[in-house]
Amino acid sequence: MAFPISIDGTLSLPKSHDVSGLSSSIVDALNKASVISVSTQGNTISFKAGMFRLVGNWNPLSSVGSGTIFITDSEIKYHLNLKQMFVFATLSMTLAFGLFMIDGGPIFVPPVGWLFFVGAGYVDALISFPSFLKNALRRATLGSRLG
Repeated sequence: MAFPISIDGTLSLPKSHDVSGLSSSIVDALNKASVISVSTQGNTISFKAGMFRLVGNWNPLSSVGSGTIFITDSEIKYHLNLKQMFVFATLSMTLAFGLFMIDGGPIFVPPVGWLFFVGAGYVDALISFPSFLKNALRRATLGSRLG
C-alpha cells in the first residue's frame, strides 16, 4: 500500500464458490458503478473508472482512477490506482490556495486542505471498495443458490 497513490487488498472467499459466477457478478457491479471500461482475461478483471465521470461521491469508485481484481480459489486480490485523485487534489489546492496565499493567508491552509481532500478520498476507497466486492460476492452466492 503506497499512500496516497494506490491501495492493495485481499478478501478471503468461502470454501465453495463459482469463480466465473463471481467474476461475472463483479463485472456487473463495476458496470452499475459507471466505469469507463472493464475487461476480463481469465480470472483477472481490469477496469478504468476515472474521476471525471458524472457520478456522485456516493459511488464506491468515486476516488478510484483504475484497478485490477484477481480471483483465485481462496481469495480476491485487488489493486486500486488513486493517482488521478492525487494529481487533481494537488493541482486544485495549489491553484485555489495559491491565490489565497498571495494576500498573505496562513501557510497551514493549503497543506491542511490537500490532506483533507486526499485523505478523505483515500479512506473512502479503503473502506468502500472491500464492501463493494463483498456485495458482489453476496450477489454471486445468492445467484448460484437460485440457479
